[in-house]
Amino acid sequence: MEVIKLILTIIQLLIGVALIVVIMFQSGKGSGLSGAIGGGNDSYSFKAKAKTSATRPSVLMDKTTGSVWYVPGGQSTIGKILADANVEYSYKDNKSNGSLALAFEEVYDSAGNADLWLFRYNSATPTSYTQLASEHHLHSMIKAFANRKCYGCNVETTLFYEETPFHPELLLNDIITIAHPDIKGLSGLRYYKPL
Repeated sequence: MEVIKLILTIIQLLIGVALIVVIMFQSGKGSGLSGAIGGGNDSYSFKAKAKTSATRPSVLMDKTTGSVWYVPGGQSTIGKILADANVEYSYKDNKSNGSLALAFEEVYDSAGNADLWLFRYNSATPTSYTQLASEHHLHSMIKAFANRKCYGCNVETTLFYEETPFHPELLLNDIITIAHPDIKGLSGLRYYKPL
């Protein structure tokens, strides 16, 4: 009986590893990451629509946490989704597949003139420009803040972390909706909301 359990466990492990390998190989293809997992057809359609936009705005991601600003690396899930959304991202050429821990000044120098600012936060209530300005005295110096082009994703009141790992096309839809308002036929904002 123990031998059968061991064999089944090994088979399950091998199937899991094979699935991970397939997803990893798919994520590097031209379809982008968002087409590699859930919602592939939607992702291809969204990505194709994003390429038809007359604009290509620049995007700043996330915000300071204490004295550190964590931004997605260029090869991270969000970095690849930003590429699929046809936006300019300052860290697109970075080879990291995780987050980069940077000082505020580094982010400001490279992305402070971004057209749009998208960030995640955790709060029982929606955030505001006043709240954002109070979190760091230089937030108001960011172009997107001055132009009132900030969008927050409240991870306490949305299913961002529960859904986007399996349905990156939902996040792609949000980013395209924000970055390319000229594109019609998208499903509206699910995670990010204007401040």
